[in-house]
Amino acid sequence: MKRGLFVMLLTLSTSLIAATAPALADGSLTIKNATVAQPVTVEVRAGATVADSVPLGNAVLNKGESVTLDPTNLQFFWRRQVDPSKGDSQWTDWERVDPRSGNQSVQF
Repeated sequence: MKRGLFVMLLTLSTSLIAATAPALADGSLTIKNATVAQPVTVEVRAGATVADSVPLGNAVLNKGESVTLDPTNLQFFWRRQVDPSKGDSQWTDWERVDPRSGNQSVQF
């Protein structure tokens, strides 16, 4: 259910942003939890800068799980929980990924 909501929010948000973005090559972004044993919450935004970005939603990834974002003409900013075993709200710094020139993949 959480992943379905994340995809639905992503679809709605990317439709609004893509309508005003210049045409560029299209790629995808895959985010994978490759190492953390506990489920990790990942937050993703789309836009030119973090400050001006649109929240796309959150996904909870168990070890070995991934989520792929495949919109047109968007760059992303993503972050994740620092240590999900602590149950606090500490996040990593935002990381920028631009799949407009080809597919991109990040793992943690």
